[in-house]
Amino acid sequence: MPDGHRVGARRGGATVVLTVLAGRMARDGHTFYRSDNGVWLTEEVPPEYLRVP
Repeated sequence: MPDGHRVGARRGGATVVLTVLAGRMARDGHTFYRSDNGVWLTEEVPPEYLRVP
């Protein structure tokens, strides 16, 4: 969470951090990639895998 808030604050305005059900996505066959700086990426996150705190 702290990283999400820090990254979101770069743009200014209100910050909303969404929870991605990445484990469920992976089990359902979605592919994830890890960038050189350690960030996990995917092509898209369908809305059914998102949660708003």
